[in-house]
Amino acid sequence: MFTPQFDDCIKDAINSARPFFTTGVPEYSIPPFDPWYADEVNQVRSGYKLKLKHVKEAGWQQSTITKFRANLEAGYIKFSQFFPEKYLEGEYITEAGGTTKGVWNMTLCKYLL
Repeated sequence: MFTPQFDDCIKDAINSARPFFTTGVPEYSIPPFDPWYADEVNQVRSGYKLKLKHVKEAGWQQSTITKFRANLEAGYIKFSQFFPEKYLEGEYITEAGGTTKGVWNMTLCKYLL
């Protein structure tokens, strides 16, 4: 872990595991997470409330970790991840002087996180 090769080793390991993002690894009870799903995501800010329901996010399997740096003594990890295409969709309810409901979707192309 405390070698100059550690960061590249972890980056390569995560990237080589991408085929399992859509299938999971049943023999280790690891479920798939592409697409990722959340029943509900809430955000409350001064002046409005936003509730996202039935959120689906896809595109993880095509992503690539481009940079990875760990400082285990300090307890942090920094990384960059590239998504050729990332797709999100769901339903929304907003409250800001009234209530609005509907469906939403977003496609991000060539997205670098």
